[in-house]
Amino acid sequence: MSSPPKTFVSLGNATQSFYRLLDYLDGVYELLPKPILVQNGNTFFDKSGYSIQKFLSPKEYTDAIDSAEILIFHAGAGSVINALKVHKKPIIVPRLGWIREHINDHQLNFAIAMSQTGAVYLAQSQIELKEAVSRVLSSKSNNLQQNHQNIQELVAQVFDKYSVK
Repeated sequence: MSSPPKTFVSLGNATQSFYRLLDYLDGVYELLPKPILVQNGNTFFDKSGYSIQKFLSPKEYTDAIDSAEILIFHAGAGSVINALKVHKKPIIVPRLGWIREHINDHQLNFAIAMSQTGAVYLAQSQIELKEAVSRVLSSKSNNLQQNHQNIQELVAQVFDKYSVK
């Protein structure tokens, strides 16, 4: 990608595909700031209008988070933590075990619990994704309103409180 992404989408590295999130992107594509970088992992994706990389180095990943105005992620704890570390509020779409996007529904449990803290936007449908993107675009920045001093502590509290395992 020649210029830093304005929108960064990460599907993570799970071995299961995550086409649902890619389908949701179609419904919000026109709203998203360009360029758009999609880290597609093990999900085949070949569509014009996107810069697509299967995996990113740790530096490429953090650089993409730093530069992007909008972050749309699977609900992996590592992705969420990386966004929160730089005080950005990601939009998270949990992979669902019951439709074989992951081994179980732990991402759903984690996403719901994190959304209750106000640290993330939760999108479980294309409509919710569109609403979250609109909220991010209408705010002056995507920075967290609350300054979570210890991100790992926040995530640990979520795991403990909601027994997310």
